[in-house]
Parts: sequence; structure tokens; C-alpha cells
Amino acid sequence: GSFLGDEILVSAYEEGEDTYGAVWVKVVAQKLHPQFDEDSLRNDFSLLKLQKSVKFDTDVELTISDDRKNVKNGESLVVLGVGDTDEDGDRSRFLRDVTVQAIATSTCNQKSWYDGDVYDSSMFCAGVSGGGKDSCQVDSGGPIVRRNGNKHVQVGLVR
Repeated sequence: GSFLGDEILVSAYEEGEDTYGAVWVKVVAQKLHPQFDEDSLRNDFSLLKLQKSVKFDTDVELTISDDRKNVKNGESLVVLGVGDTDEDGDRSRFLRDVTVQAIATSTCNQKSWYDGDVYDSSMFCAGVSGGGKDSCQVDSGGPIVRRNGNKHVQVGLVR
């Protein structure tokens, strides 16, 4: 969807609230991924240009990886979001995180899983053996990161 002209909440910890240092900033430009495919949702990503710069008072250093092959099977990754916390649709008002492991594309593409809908060139799977921990509704678009102390590398987005 388009965010052009909308105000978005940057650095939110409490959903929808400008508490804990979060600020509302207007989106002045949006650039969709040039290979976005609406049918398969491949490359479902866009960049937003904000009306003003936002400075954060944090010790966390975030970088973005542009190398999909940088994610190793079995590697622990962290998903962040304010999505559903159970199957009944209950949600947290505060940002939460969960640690999951990267899973081989061949495993994810089994018929009983995603039946070939995971494209190795632009997607990867992550989860927990036995289930019980995952991203959920409303987490889509949120980051999945590799944490090393206060150094976080964003390796993907939740679909």
C-alpha cells in the first residue's frame, strides 16, 4: 500500500503512542522495489523518505545486510513486532521480540509447509522446532535481525 502523505510512528515501543521517545513523521516519498510482484509477493518492500531526520538516544547500532545468502541454516535470528500473541488474536501494546532459527528453503518448500512458495533468491524461512514461537498477524513488515550484543544486523522483513 501507499504511505505517501501519511504520518508514521518512528521508533515506537508502545503501539500507536509517541511515548518512550517515539515521534510521528510525515512520509514525503515512497519507492517500491522495482521487481515487486503483487501475485507472489516477491520483493514486497519499499523505502520511505521522511519529512525530517530522526535521532535516536540508544546504544543499539543497526545496520542492514543486502546479502540474502548471509543467513545460515540454523542461525538464531530475532523477530520484532506488536502482532498477535496467541491464536485468539490477543496483542501486546508493547514491542516484543522472539528468537527463531533460519530454516533451509528446501524444508520450507515441502508440500506440508509452503508448497514451493518460498523463493530462495529473495526469501528465507525461520521458526522454532516444535512450534510455539513465531511472528504473527500484524508483525508483517517488521524486522528480522541478527543480534550480537548491541550490534543488530537487519537480514530481512517478516512476510
